[in-house]
Amino acid sequence: MGRANQKQLLFISHVQEEKEVAAALESLVKSTFLSMMDVFVSSIPLGKRWNDVIFENLKRASIGIVIASPVSVFRPWVNFEAGALCIRDVPVIPLCHSGMTPDDLPSNLGTVQAGMATDEKALRLIFPTLAQHLECTLPEVEYSGFIEAVKAFEKITAENTAITKSQPPYRVSDNLGPHEIDVMFYMAGRLQAPGAKVPIRGLIEDAAEDAWKPAAVTTGLAMLERRGLVESVVEEEGYNLWWTVGFTQDGWTWVFENLTENHLRNKRIRPPDHGSKSAPPDDIPF
Repeated sequence: MGRANQKQLLFISHVQEEKEVAAALESLVKSTFLSMMDVFVSSIPLGKRWNDVIFENLKRASIGIVIASPVSVFRPWVNFEAGALCIRDVPVIPLCHSGMTPDDLPSNLGTVQAGMATDEKALRLIFPTLAQHLECTLPEVEYSGFIEAVKAFEKITAENTAITKSQPPYRVSDNLGPHEIDVMFYMAGRLQAPGAKVPIRGLIEDAAEDAWKPAAVTTGLAMLERRGLVESVVEEEGYNLWWTVGFTQDGWTWVFENLTENHLRNKRIRPPDHGSKSAPPDDIPF
């Protein structure tokens, strides 16, 4: 099929930890317009050349929606995607949630019409715009399911934030081996929301910069999971599968009880001493 015959494409820009909101919007758009419009959600699974996929869909997009939260609006790639669409004179609509409002948007997003994801009146303004791009009559749209999905996401996020803030900080505990401690802080550095998970491949890449072998990271994660401090989950999108890991509530408690000035100030975790014979029995000397 030639490019001239391609469907209109809605580009949904979001951050990984807010994928539930993006997925709910994608589902609502597809159920409303059936097969009349393509929808691209900008989070790319591991193993794909994500920049090529994103660039190709940015070129195709005829309208964009930014899933806008206090976290996402300051992420470089969300701003890059919104800017790329604006340069092409493609309409970009920020859809706000989780404490972000249209009045609070940064200047680059605040100059366009925005709406709240939990406000049906705002959604009733956005969907006619999509219909206009398709040159079709807007069918009857049931917004309640999407609004409830966003509210559920906001509730979970607020609860996780409250749990994090309630933990007593800076108590010292030495029940973990040094390699387990370092893996915990690699994870804390990668996570961008309390309930989020990170790809294990990313942790291995971070640790490799500090001379850790992949086996040290995966073994450390296995021991932490045995202790109930982390949990691993297989993420799936289409035919793509990849392993991610996140903190349990006990894991977050441990992190907040054991933050140290050394870990907070140093950009890198201390490199392992491969030749040390004084490593404790619970540690892994590789």
